[in-house]
Amino acid sequence: MEALDSKTDELKYVVFYHITSDGDLYYGQIFKQRKDISFADYTSALEHVSDEGVYPLVPEGIMLKIAPNHWDRTTAPTKRPGLTCYKAMKGTEFIPKQILQGKLLWSSSPKPPTPTLSHTSAVK
Repeated sequence: MEALDSKTDELKYVVFYHITSDGDLYYGQIFKQRKDISFADYTSALEHVSDEGVYPLVPEGIMLKIAPNHWDRTTAPTKRPGLTCYKAMKGTEFIPKQILQGKLLWSSSPKPPTPTLSHTSAVK
C-alpha cells in the first residue's frame, strides 16, 4: 500500500505486511517508489510484530465461536487485520481494540452476510 503526501500527492513510502499460515505477522515500510523495490528490499525490511501488538485478548465472559483447527483458506476465508496505520499506532491498544470490536460486531450478527462466510474466529 502506498502512502501519499496529502499536500503534494507524491509518494512518501510503501507499506506492506505478510501473515504466515501460523498467524505470525511481519510488517515493513520502504521509502522508495514501488517499481524500484526489489524482493531483497522487501524481505530485509520485514520486521516481526509481536502478537500483543496486533491480536486482542478476548475479555472474560465473551464467547466466540472458534474455527476448527483443520480449516484452512480453502475451507473458509480468513479476515485479516487492517494494518495501514500500524507504524503510527505501534505500541498503543488501537489495533487490537479495532480487531476485537470488529469481531464482536461480526459475531453479534444473526447470520453471516453470505453463505461462504462464517462467524468463527481463528485463534493463536
